[in-house]
Formats: sequence, structure tokens, C-alpha cells
Amino acid sequence: MGGITIEDLEHFHNRRVRENRHMAEADRFFHQFGDLERLVYANGALDERIKELMGLAIAIATRCDECVMYHMTRCVELVINREKILETIQIAVLAGGSLTYPQARLAFRVLDGSAPSIAATESESDPT
Repeated sequence: MGGITIEDLEHFHNRRVRENRHMAEADRFFHQFGDLERLVYANGALDERIKELMGLAIAIATRCDECVMYHMTRCVELVINREKILETIQIAVLAGGSLTYPQARLAFRVLDGSAPSIAATESESDPT
């Protein structure tokens, strides 16, 4: 099965940034919501990698394709290893049941297409 490539992720990211910017410029609510999202996902008591894995699990469990793409893109950017992403997908499917298989398959397409960017192992200092 063909994976979603790094180029696909870049295209998705660029479209998302462009559309979010448009919404933020059109209405203050969307600007404030974007600020809140950045604040919540920043390093804090929980490392941003853990937060992204949590976001991925929630995206799969709530069956949001665009959210899965966003969080998988962030997992690639943060170089979260394959094993951690797989365990996150498993938890999400366990929580959401078979209805979440389409989103799990989407996450796998990103994972498989981005394999060179997703390290098999991470450094010893990785807190996630």
C-alpha cells in the first residue's frame, strides 16, 4: 500500500497554515484559538512529544482525518520513533474500537510513507 510522502505532508502543512491564517485574520476567535493551541502543545509538565502522541490518539479515537494528518506531521517533525507511534495508534484503536480503523490506516500511510524521517530508535535522552 502506498504511503503518504514527506511532500504530501508538506503540502498538507502549507494548506493548513494558509487556511488557519485566513481564518485568524477574518475573526479574532480563530486567532485566539490558535494561540491557545500553541500554548497547550508547548513543552510544560509534559514534553511536547508526549502531547503530540496524546493528540494523535485523540484524533484517531474521534475519527478526525485532518487531525491525524496534523499530529502525524508533528510526530515526523519531532522525530518520534515508530514504536511509540504504533503504541499510540494501538491505544487509540482500543479506545475507539473498529470504527477507528480508517484513521489508524491513515496514520499507517503517513508512517510508511515517512519511514526515512521516522527513526527506528531515538536518543537515550528522549523523555517520551
